[in-house]
Amino acid sequence: MKRRVERQRRFKNPEQMQEAINAYFLKCDEEKKPYTIEGICVTLEIDRQTLLHYETKKEYELFFQTVKKAKIKVAENLVTRGLTGVSNSTLTVFLLKNNHHYEDKQELKVTDKYEIEF
Repeated sequence: MKRRVERQRRFKNPEQMQEAINAYFLKCDEEKKPYTIEGICVTLEIDRQTLLHYETKKEYELFFQTVKKAKIKVAENLVTRGLTGVSNSTLTVFLLKNNHHYEDKQELKVTDKYEIEF
C-alpha cells in the first residue's frame, strides 16, 4: 500500500500569505515594476502550478480568496499599464490570456442560402 507523503505547507493561514503578497505589491510600487503572477510565485517561494492549486484545490480552500484577489490586482495592473502605454500592448494581451483567462471571441454567422438551379 502506498503512503501519501505531504510536504509541510509554506503558509499556515491566508493572513500569512496575504502579508507576503502585500509586501510584493509594495516592492513593485516602490521600484515602479509591473505586478506579475511569476513575481508573486517568486515572493511566495512556490511555482506557478502550486499557486494554481492554492486557487482551485479543495485542500487549500482557505486560500482561494487570497489568491483570487491577488490575481485580480495583477490583472488590473496589466490592463492599466497596457491602456496607458506604459507596457507593451501585445505582451499585455498575451499575459491576460495566459494568466487571467481572457480570450478572443469571434462570432461567425452561417446561413444556408445557396440556390441551386438545374
